[in-house]
Amino acid sequence: NVSTTQVEGFLALAVALAIYSLARWIRTQDVLWALTAGLFAGLAMGIKYNGVIAIGCALAVAAFQAPHFYRKENGKNWLWFILAFLLTAGPWLIKNWVYTGDPLFPYLTSLFQGRHLSTEGYERLVTEQQGRMASVWWEWLLLPW
Repeated sequence: NVSTTQVEGFLALAVALAIYSLARWIRTQDVLWALTAGLFAGLAMGIKYNGVIAIGCALAVAAFQAPHFYRKENGKNWLWFILAFLLTAGPWLIKNWVYTGDPLFPYLTSLFQGRHLSTEGYERLVTEQQGRMASVWWEWLLLPW
């Protein structure tokens, strides 16, 4: 249902583009594909943390299908991948760190000892995540305004 999916469609697109770019990078060893894969992987994480799980799984599959991909000769490309990843995921992580003391908030709060939300704050967070942008079809026409 389009009215209840929030970012999942965009997340699926970012993950698909990251995996496609990763496959092209493996095949061509081109630094531009490393950059592209990193940008889309970071975008996927910035959209939703679950994106990292999908990217991690794709990297694990690559380890079995193309073990040469992880050799030292690819170090420069890996550096570009990581930098591109941080370029797109970094702002979200930094924002979380500044506001909560935990870059992966609301996860790992015991590890980072960041600020915690009050009970009301957590209730509001959960309520916002369950909210709908439009409850009836004609409200979609008014969304931009």
